[in-house]
Amino acid sequence: MVEVAAARGDVCRARKRFQGTRNATNREANRQVYVSLTNAFTIQDVNTAVLSMGKRKTLGLDRITASILSQALLILAPVITMLYNYCPLVDVFPSTWKVADVIAVPKGADKDKSDPK
Repeated sequence: MVEVAAARGDVCRARKRFQGTRNATNREANRQVYVSLTNAFTIQDVNTAVLSMGKRKTLGLDRITASILSQALLILAPVITMLYNYCPLVDVFPSTWKVADVIAVPKGADKDKSDPK
């Protein structure tokens, strides 16, 4: 839930910055960019992506399973779609999207572990 709150805070700050544009030329340019980005992702795109996620895959850093996402898809899909379309518009991406756990998995016991091939 902390990651969701952090992401929500980033979006709120970005929205304020977007709405606070004082120059009419900048507002018009932002509006044109927003209009072009509103169709970048659709709710159907999000639904397809979530439903195609492997149900037995490991959890992400947020510890939300694909099963939970698919059960809450009716409520979450519009929110996720808005977030994915809005972030490039204001050039703000939640910091939690930039973090990953990378785990090297050796492929077979007979392979030389010092050889990266």
